Amino acid sequence: MLANMQNWRDDPKVLSLSLGQFESDYKKTIRCIGEFLRLSEAQASSFLASAQRHDLGGRKNARQRGHSTRTRYRKEANLALQKVLIDSGAFGNQLEAITSLYHDSLDRGTQLYGCPIEVERAAP
Repeated sequence: MLANMQNWRDDPKVLSLSLGQFESDYKKTIRCIGEFLRLSEAQASSFLASAQRHDLGGRKNARQRGHSTRTRYRKEANLALQKVLIDSGAFGNQLEAITSLYHDSLDRGTQLYGCPIEVERAAP
C-alpha cells in the first residue's frame, strides 16, 4: 500500500480518501468524490441522494457511527497502543515519513476537491 501511495501521490486520476473523512462529514466526502469525478450538478445531486443510504451516521438505529476498529475499542486504548508502537522504535524514522505521505495524500483531495479533514486531525 505504501508503494501505491508513493506512486499515486500526484496522479490526477487518483483520489485518496480515508474512513475518517466519511466519519467527519459524510455528505462533504461524497461531494468531494463528485467534484473529483467532474459530475454535473444534476449528476452530483443524484449521486449524493443515492449515497445517503450508506451514511451510517445518519441512521437512527445504527449500532456504531464510526469504522468498527475505531469504535470497538475505547479511544484511550487505541492511543495507548499507538504510543507503544511508536516508543518501540520498530518503525524507526519511517513512521514519520509514512504519516506525512498519508496526510499529504489526503490534503491534496482537500485542496483540489473540498474533501473534509479527518475527525482526529480536525480536533485541537
